[in-house]
Amino acid sequence: MGSTGSIGTQALKVIEEHPDLYEVYCLTANNRVELLAEQAIKFKPAGQTTALNWFVRPAAGLTFTPTKVKGYINRCGTDAEKGVKVTAHKADGTEIALGTYTAWRQGKSSSKKEYDKEAVYYYEIELTADQQAQLAGTEGFYLTATVGVGSSKEGAFGEVTISGKLNGTIEAVNKYTLDLVASPA
Repeated sequence: MGSTGSIGTQALKVIEEHPDLYEVYCLTANNRVELLAEQAIKFKPAGQTTALNWFVRPAAGLTFTPTKVKGYINRCGTDAEKGVKVTAHKADGTEIALGTYTAWRQGKSSSKKEYDKEAVYYYEIELTADQQAQLAGTEGFYLTATVGVGSSKEGAFGEVTISGKLNGTIEAVNKYTLDLVASPA
């Protein structure tokens, strides 16, 4: 459940009204990254999440070839150059680097940091033919995005989309699922 929807914002109101009883451990959102960034600054989640993981595996009888990864990122109140690293991890342990980014700093319209000129709030990675070949198959892979901003700072991720090609029968395609896991759980 996300923190930026109706139920999530109501839950945060309860937490705000009873800080002696509750604390925020983790915040998530589908695509309202600006609100997520505001919530991260306000509630300062207690968890020490250093990465988000998405597991992608096709249903039995299918193969999946990823072609594109895109998502929203934000850093909240910290200076962190190249703090977001997007990597794919195969079942056999092979790690495939997909991209490294400097996330846009929420609430900062100007900066004296030279690297902020290249900061992004949205990234889009077109996988090379070699990356596609390495990740194609039936066993699946983990997509990992690190939040390299230090333990006392915040980073935020919004909607992440993994696009690709499914191969198999229509019956098998209709069974395709996607599981999401935040690390640590």
